[in-house]
Amino acid sequence: MKRARRVVWAVAAWALGATAEARPVHHQGFYTRLALGAGYLSSTETTSFGDVSVTGGGLALQVALGGYVAPGLALHGTLRGTVALDPAVRFGTTTAVVTNGSLQSSAVGVGVTYTFVPVDFYLSASLGVGVLRVERALSGSFSSVRVEAQTELGLALDFGLGKQWAVSDDWALGVSGMLFYQRNSERASSSSSATFPIDSLGVAVLFSATYH
Repeated sequence: MKRARRVVWAVAAWALGATAEARPVHHQGFYTRLALGAGYLSSTETTSFGDVSVTGGGLALQVALGGYVAPGLALHGTLRGTVALDPAVRFGTTTAVVTNGSLQSSAVGVGVTYTFVPVDFYLSASLGVGVLRVERALSGSFSSVRVEAQTELGLALDFGLGKQWAVSDDWALGVSGMLFYQRNSERASSSSSATFPIDSLGVAVLFSATYH
């Protein structure tokens, strides 16, 4: 019985020592988060002829550069991009696919990320401006690309929730979900000052590498 207790105490002491020597996660100084994954984008333009929707899935990326201003709290500039490949266009009851084309959403802004220590869950939000582009290749290759349409700059909002795991004193790998919204407008014609509003909503699952 005494021997069993000694074994238990030895295991407990080893576990406590291993916990004390675990790699610390720093949440101070410089902050960088690089994230890449898969996303889905849906944009709807309200015109005088009816609503036109463009939807599709593809790639998404996000870059955050900044620094910690308080324990666990980082302020940063944020760059976000999403591209939907061969998106579907719906007008009324008619649906068509933009073959060899893409719908692109990009934004830049100022953001904040708060990390909950020690579980390393984080919440992130950004406010900025963004633009939408629809592109289509002139041939079956993307080697030559022509811009079909581009909106004016508009409001962009990004929200994220993620979890990360430390792999060194400064680096952590993680996974996150992102939700974003954009409000843009497009001129009715080159000779008209009238504009049509475009609302875009997107989601993405990202894998990230964070330096802090």
